[in-house]
Amino acid sequence: MANEMSKPLPAGNLLTEDDRNRIRAEEIFRAELRAEFAKPKPSRWWTFLNSSFGLWFLGSVTLAGITWLYNNAVSARHASTELAEVKTALGEELEMRLAMASYSIQIDASAGRDSKLSLKELNELVLNEVNGTREVLHPEFRGVPANALFWRLIHLSGKPKGYVNGGENNWHYLEPKLRMGDSSAQEIRRRLEDISKGLGDLYEHPR
Repeated sequence: MANEMSKPLPAGNLLTEDDRNRIRAEEIFRAELRAEFAKPKPSRWWTFLNSSFGLWFLGSVTLAGITWLYNNAVSARHASTELAEVKTALGEELEMRLAMASYSIQIDASAGRDSKLSLKELNELVLNEVNGTREVLHPEFRGVPANALFWRLIHLSGKPKGYVNGGENNWHYLEPKLRMGDSSAQEIRRRLEDISKGLGDLYEHPR
């Protein structure tokens, strides 16, 4: 009995037909799985973009981005326009004040002996004209001294650090002399001309 049990079974009896079919089916299934996993899969991001929600989201973000860029460009254009308008107003204001001061000197020079202003009165008149305490072109600049107008105009003109404007420099020299009342009409006229030339480097009168 023991000898019969120890004898090897014929090779054909190891697997039944059902077993072989099952193994064959498992091998086919494994091959299909390997082939499936070997296929390149689209990324989650790509799948998301191809979904209806993804397309809506992408469209919303794109529209928001375009709207932001447009609004930003419009705001920048408006800001640039406003700065240009302020710069023009500053230049016009200084130009008008200098013209009025020069005109006052011409009027005084052509006046008769009895109508002429004293040197002190002439100095005070020019000082008030240039500093805007008499007449102004733009009401918002009334009483704003020429020094402040020059400083802001230079700042808006984008001049490099250390830039010195001849007009501002000449006014810095002339103003204290006018306050002391000891500047001659000839010197005032010459300084005003130099100030006007310096202003031309910062502002060009609109044609």
